Amino acid sequence: MRWLLDDILAVSRQCDLEVRLLAAADRDRLRERVGVRWGASSRIWERAPGCESVQDEDGWQWISGFVGARPCILFFNADEEVEMAEVSSGDALRSLLANSYHFEFYVTDVDASYLICFNHHDFVIAWGTACPWLRQLKAAL
Repeated sequence: MRWLLDDILAVSRQCDLEVRLLAAADRDRLRERVGVRWGASSRIWERAPGCESVQDEDGWQWISGFVGARPCILFFNADEEVEMAEVSSGDALRSLLANSYHFEFYVTDVDASYLICFNHHDFVIAWGTACPWLRQLKAAL
């Protein structure tokens, strides 16, 4: 099912955003690292409870604040799309998502030090170093 990736790439061209596909070896290594850390490599939010979660239909917009100016990796459930894309910054990620179809996605960094999911139930779920960030956001709501 390549439509997710096709949509991301089309939006990145249309909005002039820096997005590149990870090489297969890098993608596979990162998916394995995520799987080892959080016990699953697909449908992670169903299998590995996050340390914090918040339900808000616009919660996907918050993720750019955590990512900031750093690049991040955007990916999907492996049974829906195996490719992963590096997005240049949190602002680019927000623009990309704002102009895409709504879908379930995950965001991490190349070290998989954090993982953030926005699922089809409108939950933002955090793992790793993203936990304190989401906990603080939740307390401020």
